[in-house]
Amino acid sequence: MKNYLFILAAFFCILMNAQQTPASSPVEFNQTTNKILLNQFVRTALKNTVSEESINGNKYYEEDYRVANIFVDDVVIGEYPVRYNGFHDEIEVMEGNKVSALLPKKNVKVVFDEYIYKTLNDDVDARKKSYFIDFQNGKNVSLILKARKKIKRAAQPHSGLGGSIPANFYEDYKYYIKDKSGDLTKIKLKKKEVLAVLKDKKTEIEKFASSKKLSFKKKEDLIKIIDYYNTL
Repeated sequence: MKNYLFILAAFFCILMNAQQTPASSPVEFNQTTNKILLNQFVRTALKNTVSEESINGNKYYEEDYRVANIFVDDVVIGEYPVRYNGFHDEIEVMEGNKVSALLPKKNVKVVFDEYIYKTLNDDVDARKKSYFIDFQNGKNVSLILKARKKIKRAAQPHSGLGGSIPANFYEDYKYYIKDKSGDLTKIKLKKKEVLAVLKDKKTEIEKFASSKKLSFKKKEDLIKIIDYYNTL
């Protein structure tokens, strides 16, 4: 009888603690649930074609796989080695020896320490979602990058001298500044264009960039400038 009363009391303690847990607390999935959930958002990654293998350079933003947290509906489902394929616009996920492609659903995020991948309306076809890099996730204003890569085809020299110029992947990067309302303004990495967007704090930004010897033409420096803007 005593054992029964002890078990009953323990059950009520667990129940009361569960009721006190905020509804917004993150949900922790077990490994099996994580695997099932992840499989709903992946497909077989696109492989290199024979023609791609002969192209110089690479089509990735991260040259090597890096470990990142994958979120679905703001719930982390696990850490996986990933890298972004800028040619096929897919995030490759490594599980053991298997590589899958994470589909760009609106509720998927891939989080590194320095930046995150989030899905926004594609900059070419607004009817579909595409991956963009956000360098200031959660801040009022962010630098956003669409890290697309394209192929420059092989060509013969105009002079006719020497061998042919091989095909190569090149960066077709497009930068945006996201404002407080979430709207994107396309920019080039130029002082005039950046200040046109951040004009309400133009004087302060110019003084900060000058004092720190930061260039508006460098992505890393522009990230620092926008970080500063968010403190004003």
